[in-house]
Amino acid sequence: MLGLAWSLGSTVVAVLAMIVSIPFWLVPPLILVLPPLIWGWLTYRVMAYDALAEHASAAERRELFRSHRGWLLGIGVLSGYLGAAPSLIWASG
Repeated sequence: MLGLAWSLGSTVVAVLAMIVSIPFWLVPPLILVLPPLIWGWLTYRVMAYDALAEHASAAERRELFRSHRGWLLGIGVLSGYLGAAPSLIWASG
């Protein structure tokens, strides 16, 4: 149940960030940067929590999130860009 709340809360924050960032999409390079970054952040939050939910206590999760935040965020952002790659290829082709 806590995992569902974590995922829904993170999704709401990501959707709000997408809505707030829409005006910035009119600046040409930002349309290629902002959405994959936001979805990458969401992937990092959900993926890391789900991977640790059954194997780590709350204190251990917090410590792992704190100590490995950069790597976890990097994996999430890479996943966000890989998810956006088909759209970018289609739009440029």
